[in-house]
This record gives sequence, structure tokens and C-alpha cells, in this order.
Amino acid sequence: MDKARLSPGILFVSAAVFPLAKTGGLARIMLPGYSQALDLARDLNTVDSPEGRLLTDRMPDSDVPVILFDAPALFRRSGGLYQDAGGQEWPDNDHRFAALNRAVALVALGGTTLGWRPEIVHANDWHTGTLPALLHYSGQPRPKTVFTIHNLAFQGNFPLTAFPYLGLPTEVLSPDGIEFYKQISFIKAGIRYSDQPTNDGQSDLRA
Repeated sequence: MDKARLSPGILFVSAAVFPLAKTGGLARIMLPGYSQALDLARDLNTVDSPEGRLLTDRMPDSDVPVILFDAPALFRRSGGLYQDAGGQEWPDNDHRFAALNRAVALVALGGTTLGWRPEIVHANDWHTGTLPALLHYSGQPRPKTVFTIHNLAFQGNFPLTAFPYLGLPTEVLSPDGIEFYKQISFIKAGIRYSDQPTNDGQSDLRA
């Protein structure tokens, strides 16, 4: 990726980015390295990070930079983005998207060799919910965070045993933090710790 073109701006983060990976109409510029996303990539460059490889490219038919988090054991799978070929949720979805959020936090805090830091990080839906919390507790100068909910029906609730994957301090594990009826809620983390929670007009944050 041409570092000279990467002026400070907004880093959009999502689990689904059309046409690289799609379950709805959402389009953003950092996402997991799904097999279907890698198949459509044109001219990948590799940046190593403590969380795994970051593959940089441009969105198809545009000049928008895209970063793929390449963790083959987590994201290069047959089946859907969140489910296996039989329609069952991947049992390690907590681990998968916690790893994505940790990788994005590294980018957002300038902890990679990309040579770029955003001014704003815009996270989308439960898959990116722990990202605002990671940045909030980073102890470093950080970008502002926006967290948008597109579908409140899916909240990313997982057993408390998922907590070690998140990279967060134990103080968040309370009803005032990310705990939700004896579970961890990724979407609650996004609402609780983002600077600006929003919705796309279809999800009621008061629900």
C-alpha cells in the first residue's frame, strides 16, 4: 500500500465488505481475510503484526485502501462467514472476532509498520464490539470511536470463558461493563465504550 496516499482519516471496520465478503449490504475497509476476500484481491502486500499478517490492497473497481487480517486458522474456512456448511455457528466466533479486534486496535494505535494511524475508527455490529473497549483501555493516545449497529437482533453474546481472548482488563467484566446476564456481550461493549454509538435507522438502541 502506498504510504503517501494514507493521510489520516477514518478506518472502517466490519465483518462483511461487499464485494470481498457479503452477508448484507455493508461496505467497509478493514475485515478478516476470508477465502472469498483473498480470491478477489488483486495486488496484495504483506505487513507483519503481532496478531498475524495484514494484507493490504485496494477495493475492486475503486482506489479505496483495504486491509485484510490474514489468520488462516480463524477465517479461511468453507461455509459462511459466521456459520459452517451445515448452518451452525462456528463455535469459536468469540475467538475469531476478538482476534480481529485486537489486530485492528494495533493498526489504530500505530502499532504496525503500515505507517498510518486513523483519526476516527468506525466499528460495525457485534463482530467489532470489543474494539472501542480495547482502544478505551489502551493507555495510549487513540482515535475517536464510532460504533454502528445494523442489526440489534445479533448481539454477540458468549460464555464468560471467552473473556481471556478479548485482551481487556478484568474491571470490564461487570454489569457496568461488558457482562450481560452472566455472559459477555460484544455489542454491549461497543455501546458502552465507543465515543459515539449509532444505528443505521433500523435498530433501536433503546431496546
